[in-house]
Amino acid sequence: MLDPVTAAPPAHLDTLYRECWEVLKPHLVSGKMGPLYRAGFDTAVRDGRLYTVRDDAGLLLAFLQVSTKPRLKCLNVDRVAGREGFQRRGLGRVLLEKAWTLAKEKNTLLRLRVANTNADAVAFYTRLGFTSVESSKLTTAMQKHA
Repeated sequence: MLDPVTAAPPAHLDTLYRECWEVLKPHLVSGKMGPLYRAGFDTAVRDGRLYTVRDDAGLLLAFLQVSTKPRLKCLNVDRVAGREGFQRRGLGRVLLEKAWTLAKEKNTLLRLRVANTNADAVAFYTRLGFTSVESSKLTTAMQKHA
């Protein structure tokens, strides 16, 4: 059984960072995601913008990092990643539903960027109601309105 999605506590920050890095690393190798910068990670934890899903044994299975983008008037999904071997089990959906709830509470849109090479992720976000709003050579911005 999964723990409910909750804001990650600031205690044990180094351990939490290493756990998230372990989940994220296979996505970096495949070129589907960018790095997890420590300063932004620490700030997200302190501000209550990092959400985690763990199994009964406490293993981190997936995480979500969000931020507000006042210039774009949106809540931004900075990072959503699942542990290799645990994809397609509904974890990403649970985390993105949490992000959607946060966006609706702020009465704003939810936005993310995805690598153009990550067709599975683009299809997944489209199924969740995101639409493509802007593309560059490497990434596509997608958003969902509250």
